[in-house]
Amino acid sequence: MKRNLFIIILYLLIGIKIQAYDYQDQQKLLKMSLQDLMNIKVTTASKVEEKIREIPASIVLINREEIKKQGYKSLSDILQNIPGFYMINDYYWLGSENFGIRGFFSPGVFNDIVILVNGVNQVGDSYSDYSLAKINIPVEAIDRIEVVRGPISVLYGSGAFFGAVNIITNNTPISMASISFGNDKYKKLFLRVSKVSDDFKFTINTSLYGDNGIDKSFNCFTDNYQMLKWAGLSMESRTKGMLKNDRKYFNFSGEYKNLHFDFTYSDTRKGVFDGLPSYPPGTFFNNRSTTIFLKYRKEILKNLSITGKFTYLYNSFFWEYEILQKDSYATNYNNSLSDEIELNITYKPNDKLNMVSGFIRHNIFYLYKSYDYPIYPLEYTNTEDVFPDDIISDAFFSQANYNFSDKLKIVTGFRLEKLHKYKLIIHRAKETPVEKDITGEYSQENIKFIPRFALIYSPSDFHSLKFLYGKAIKNPSIMQNISQLFNQGTTLLPAYIETFELNYILSPSPSVFANISLYKNKLDDLIVARNIYNPKTRTWEIHSTNSGKMETKGIEVGLTILPIQELVLSTNLSYQKTKNLEKGFKDISPGYSPELLGYLKIHYSFKDYSIALVGRYVGEMKTLWDETIINKEQHLVRGRIGQPSKAYYEIDFNLRVENFFLKRVYLDFHIYNLLNNAIVYPATSGNSWAEKGTYGYGRLFILSMGKYF
Repeated sequence: MKRNLFIIILYLLIGIKIQAYDYQDQQKLLKMSLQDLMNIKVTTASKVEEKIREIPASIVLINREEIKKQGYKSLSDILQNIPGFYMINDYYWLGSENFGIRGFFSPGVFNDIVILVNGVNQVGDSYSDYSLAKINIPVEAIDRIEVVRGPISVLYGSGAFFGAVNIITNNTPISMASISFGNDKYKKLFLRVSKVSDDFKFTINTSLYGDNGIDKSFNCFTDNYQMLKWAGLSMESRTKGMLKNDRKYFNFSGEYKNLHFDFTYSDTRKGVFDGLPSYPPGTFFNNRSTTIFLKYRKEILKNLSITGKFTYLYNSFFWEYEILQKDSYATNYNNSLSDEIELNITYKPNDKLNMVSGFIRHNIFYLYKSYDYPIYPLEYTNTEDVFPDDIISDAFFSQANYNFSDKLKIVTGFRLEKLHKYKLIIHRAKETPVEKDITGEYSQENIKFIPRFALIYSPSDFHSLKFLYGKAIKNPSIMQNISQLFNQGTTLLPAYIETFELNYILSPSPSVFANISLYKNKLDDLIVARNIYNPKTRTWEIHSTNSGKMETKGIEVGLTILPIQELVLSTNLSYQKTKNLEKGFKDISPGYSPELLGYLKIHYSFKDYSIALVGRYVGEMKTLWDETIINKEQHLVRGRIGQPSKAYYEIDFNLRVENFFLKRVYLDFHIYNLLNNAIVYPATSGNSWAEKGTYGYGRLFILSMGKYF
């Protein structure tokens, strides 16, 4: 099947007749000085175009050139190299890597930032998450990434806790094809076709991807021989093939005059562990999603424009279980359908004032989940969750940018957001003697007020001082609420974050760029989930409360220099200190919060060759402190769920050759983890059985070849 598809792709490439793209155009950005880069315009931070030095946020911009030169091979590669970000891969049952940001990590689903693709919100409706298993973008498709750090719920609502990431894939008229191979059965095919005319342009990105996943002996994860024996495993059993990863992606986007459109289909099958180790061949998470997006912009008056957006989202995931014991099985299905309507008005009466306001309605009109775990007691079998009501959230936002002078700018904004009440029904143990219906209602209808404020002082085009203040909320997900109902828990409230930040950027010469940030984050009403063992049912139950309180103070210092035009040196150092302010936990340091993060990028180009080193350092991390751990004698004890993870550093190497024997043909050779250092992530509540931690990749070689058309 894959061989036939590859032949078809080659046939298409031979027949493509589109406007040729000169590779030299890609070099224009590299010839800009670092001072010029301060004046590049982005839209994510304010929904209107602004220069980087004037944006009311701390921002990181990643372009196609950097992605190519550094040799990034996946979206997770890019995210974990953003200053303040760090990755933890605990092989979670929803199939996605998770990321901590500025000293805070939320175990479970990745839901602390909003991820957009071409401006389209990629939220998963069931868990309010941004799973990279769903956001399945090949890096070859990415033209630019705009990363806004800091709370930005005023513009993007619940979930924009630590910022927003906008991935742009339709901005550069490049057509290309590539093929990649590596060890651990790494393989990838990619095709991009882009066409531009006077009134119409479009871009198609599509890819097939696969790898065999981490291959480790189970004794690397745990010393609990009895548990492995119960699951039919031994200490020598390995994860070979149990964490393999297969992905398909297709995107068609473009614009005709004032109409923008975007269609995306994503399909991921990925090996996971669902709370316990699986028996071979493993447990596989399957995610399929479709997104359709339309945007129409119309200039009504000279200084007044209106933009309408419509988004349709379909998401389905299910699990193929080989879990707990040999010949055991389980089923778990989840389907959701939703749409989102947004209306924005931009008003710029003069050169001093720029305003944007909008109304957004997100409507989940179908949501269904069924699951069956026969290995558990009878009341946990053949159960389904249904939602008879549409789940609707409404929001209105407004933001104004006012320039007092060429040097001083103020930004103020607010958001009013309301989540309408909805019913929850659990049909428990259907068609069994213990069949039971549990009904409930989630009601938090009070309107949430979210403010934002920034003061920006730019004495020249080459440096800028920003004082930033913002709040953000994170509503409990639908599945968190259904879990509370299932376990008779209390009603959950939204979590809040409040951030103060002082950001200074400067470029004293065309070859030097520096960035300094001081920040303080105050987090309140964090939803804390704890696994509690029920000895009567012999199962684990998840109980959540709004008891979490944290405070982080940190500093980030970044420096980029060009000693010569061909050499780029970039480094960033982040130090943060997080305190747990939850009652009864103030003397306990929080888990998953490294104090020190370091990032290094070195890139050298000569003629058609480029060499890059990308390094990162992640400090020691402790695991979750839990008061409900079961020891071997079946007694509750207090303590960490696992061993702390040691500090580690990783260096990746990339060699790229342009015009490799033929014009517009490139060769790329990448080495992950050049020094083959052990990368161990701390155990999380998602897979606490792995008390020794989970592992990242060892040394991995990838060879890619592609051609621009």
